[in-house]
Amino acid sequence: MNVIDIPLMEELKRALQEVEARLEISVVVLSGSNKAFSAGVDVAAHAPEKIGEMLEKFHAVDEVLGRLRKLSPAALAVTKKAMYAWDAMHFDKGLARAEKVYLEELMKTEDAREGSAAFLEKRAARWKGK
Repeated sequence: MNVIDIPLMEELKRALQEVEARLEISVVVLSGSNKAFSAGVDVAAHAPEKIGEMLEKFHAVDEVLGRLRKLSPAALAVTKKAMYAWDAMHFDKGLARAEKVYLEELMKTEDAREGSAAFLEKRAARWKGK
């Protein structure tokens, strides 16, 4: 199992930056074999002389948060709900549930209409979180 240390965080960051540049990829799943993807953090990386670098690398997941904060709060909330609903379901059932949440909840929000309009009008969206 992977230990979350500075080299692993740097490797993940490079891999995610590479994937992000490829427009044909829309989702990334991190998984492991057997029990889990990771055994946890490297205790040595939390030593006083290393903790600053460790935290700086760990708080990079801030760049991503900055991009997420620009997105519709309503869409993010519904996405989170759909992902949790999918957990432990068969693929077909999970997909059907996610589509139902998309159609019955997300597409009824003001943000969904605003996002479509902004895209078509080639302007920045003005999210209301509704």
